[in-house]
Amino acid sequence: MNSSVSGASVPSCRLTARLRRSHPAKAQLVSRACARIAVAQSFGLWARRGRPHSSKNMRSRAETRNDTSVRTLFSLLLCIEQFRIVEMSNPKNDRRRLAYQAHLRHAKGLSEKSMDAALSALTEFEVFTRHRDFRLLHREQIIGFKDHLMTRASRADGQPLSASTIIHTLGHCRAFFAWLVEQRGYRSMNATEVDYFAPPRREVMLARTLPPKPVPTPDEVRRILSTMPGETLHARRDRAIVAFMYLTGIRVNAVASLHLRHLDMVSRTVFQDAGVVRVKFSKSQVTSFFPVGNDIEQMVADWALELCQRGYSPDDPLFPRNGELGANGDSEIARECWSNSAPIRRIFKRAFEDAGISYYTPHAFRKTLTRLGLGMCDTVEELWAWSLNLGHNSLNTTLQHYGVPSDERRRHVLGALGRSMDETMDEGTVAFLSLFRANPALAQAARIFARQERSAE
Repeated sequence: MNSSVSGASVPSCRLTARLRRSHPAKAQLVSRACARIAVAQSFGLWARRGRPHSSKNMRSRAETRNDTSVRTLFSLLLCIEQFRIVEMSNPKNDRRRLAYQAHLRHAKGLSEKSMDAALSALTEFEVFTRHRDFRLLHREQIIGFKDHLMTRASRADGQPLSASTIIHTLGHCRAFFAWLVEQRGYRSMNATEVDYFAPPRREVMLARTLPPKPVPTPDEVRRILSTMPGETLHARRDRAIVAFMYLTGIRVNAVASLHLRHLDMVSRTVFQDAGVVRVKFSKSQVTSFFPVGNDIEQMVADWALELCQRGYSPDDPLFPRNGELGANGDSEIARECWSNSAPIRRIFKRAFEDAGISYYTPHAFRKTLTRLGLGMCDTVEELWAWSLNLGHNSLNTTLQHYGVPSDERRRHVLGALGRSMDETMDEGTVAFLSLFRANPALAQAARIFARQERSAE
């Protein structure tokens, strides 16, 4: 067995290098996958050339052994084969991919997450073309790849890919090849072929006309907070997280990385320090509390006070992770921030389920605050301040992406607007306007005339 393991290390090392270049943000997962490959080869489940045997051959080999661990390993290898993370075997393409990764990191300044999305899309195209040299790009490949995306099922839920996913995948591939045709040794490529990565117009329109997502109302948020328990330290932290996100509108990934020193209850502000906090676009900002109620603000204040009484320092996390929680939830919690936003999303989902309300993502709270602001702000200055507090540089971003009213709200506003205009007019004016209702242009002119007559009086 020792000889088999040593023989497995050579292809595994090569595979590790390829996977690390193609999945820079998944180094730990890659290491585990390659370790499983090495062990599988020692059991005869992995071919010497660094690829798995066929599924049928692997199954027959695994079923000849009674060891449960081998059967489990067999299922893991099938998952690796299904997701095609071991089929990247063109050295020329790997070198171009590595150069493009450096371009994205140093010339474009992209994060690891953004680079991984771009390289994953490129990998999908390469797998579809069976790892043909990038230099041999042809329009027929691109057209076939677009058809493939239209029919391919999502690995997450088995449903067809969304229009947004298709557009982003094609966009990443187009950006790569637009960069590639300008590199030495690839300038003889036909640059016009890259234009074929343009997404179908139908998919673009579908992505732009998605039905509005439901947004929780302020009453629903209060109902959730009222049903969340507070008997244990674990429960009080979860309740404080929901209250804090409604109080500040800060994005979920930033909330997961805030420290206690970033919260100032005296000035009622939160400092999102981009050097420490995972802020979008690495943009530092001071966020003030939104006027959502003193009771919600008190939940956050009580949680911060409890942390200080337990001896937490300003450099400790505002919302510590679950590392050292005991069975009753009252033991010391770990003094570490969460590495991602997934735990907070689970907290939200559990809180919504306990309250008997349909689940909304944490980001939906920002839309709730936007709609609340549209009803509370009376001047443009107030609305602009509300938008800046959400972290938007443009008021148009707030109105276009966060403040779109629902169909029911739009009907209510327009109906109330019509009733208010009729109530301000006397019977003679209403009778005068009724003569022009068949012609909207004349009706509008009549309203303007009536308004001027009233102002003159």
